[in-house]
Amino acid sequence: VLIGWQWQKNSSTKVENVTVTGPKPAEKVAYVTFDDGPSEITPGILDTLKKYDAKATFFLIGEEITEEREEIVKREIEEGHSVGVHTYCHKKEEMYCNKEYFWNDFEKCKTRIEEVIGKPVSLHRFPWGSIAKKEDFEFFLECIG
Repeated sequence: VLIGWQWQKNSSTKVENVTVTGPKPAEKVAYVTFDDGPSEITPGILDTLKKYDAKATFFLIGEEITEEREEIVKREIEEGHSVGVHTYCHKKEEMYCNKEYFWNDFEKCKTRIEEVIGKPVSLHRFPWGSIAKKEDFEFFLECIG
């Protein structure tokens, strides 16, 4: 089961559960993802992905999307990669202090990415790995409605 979040224009409250079914692929598939960018190493990563005709998903930190790094984010999209929300501040003690702060951090990062790429973002990866506890997942679901 894959849990995905779908955000509608001017609203980020709809949640959809998506079950992926179908025949097994003939080959093994690996999904390449990068967190915590864009950074000074991202252009090199993009060059390597391009060399091997590979695609990846980049989960971005809003504070790292400086004016100087906007072109890196645009390049990710132009070269066929996906981008998603990771966090704006990446400060665990602040982000998870309460639902309002979590939601504001999430929305701030989402808005910043959308300003740069000019289209909606619908992917999200929680900072510090996956949600290991049921309470953490319930916390996120409560935040988004």
